[in-house]
Amino acid sequence: MVRAHDTPHQRDAPGAVVTVFSGGKRYLRVADPAFSYLSSNDARAHFGIPGATRADRIEVLWPDGSREVFPAVPLNQSIVLKKGQGKPTTH
Repeated sequence: MVRAHDTPHQRDAPGAVVTVFSGGKRYLRVADPAFSYLSSNDARAHFGIPGATRADRIEVLWPDGSREVFPAVPLNQSIVLKKGQGKPTTH
């Protein structure tokens, strides 16, 4: 599970697109706590990646259009990715 946190604004970043790269494949989810009518859901992006133990990297497209890459991490955990702490990228 990945929580995309907009550090300057001290809040979750709804609408952030989180892509996990692992084993030559990519897995994309949108951090969106409001995907159901009149309700709120978990703001974290949930991933199920079969047979892998590490993510090669994680890329976040923030709601403001900026993009950052975060280094490899072990899977099977909940992590928080904070805006401004990744490596900025243009693609």
